[in-house]
Amino acid sequence: MTNNIANINRAFYQEGNNNTAYRNFIFSLKSQKTRSEYIRSLHYYMAWLKMDVLRDDDNYDKLLHKDPKLITSDIIGFILYLKDNKKLSPATISACIAALRHFYNMNDMVDLKWKKINSIKGNTTT
Repeated sequence: MTNNIANINRAFYQEGNNNTAYRNFIFSLKSQKTRSEYIRSLHYYMAWLKMDVLRDDDNYDKLLHKDPKLITSDIIGFILYLKDNKKLSPATISACIAALRHFYNMNDMVDLKWKKINSIKGNTTT
């Protein structure tokens, strides 16, 4: 996965990519480890939404072009999938949700219902 992240970052620079959503997200993270983990979590979410980030860089921006209620619903569905289907630990789910929250916050999606989302997470800590 680290090679994929490096390839995406390299492609971003080489192609003169103007993907604002990705830029706002990734360049606001200082730690390389956090950057890698957040990218992995965002890509996992995008795969769950059936979006192919490696073939369509515009998918980052497409994440922002939905009604905030639908985005909130998608995130809740993703949490339930992680809990019920993947049986991930509360800490892992919290890390995934932290990445999504950062992505949406860095792209000015302030109308998402994080209190509602956090209540679905259950016994997790952030």
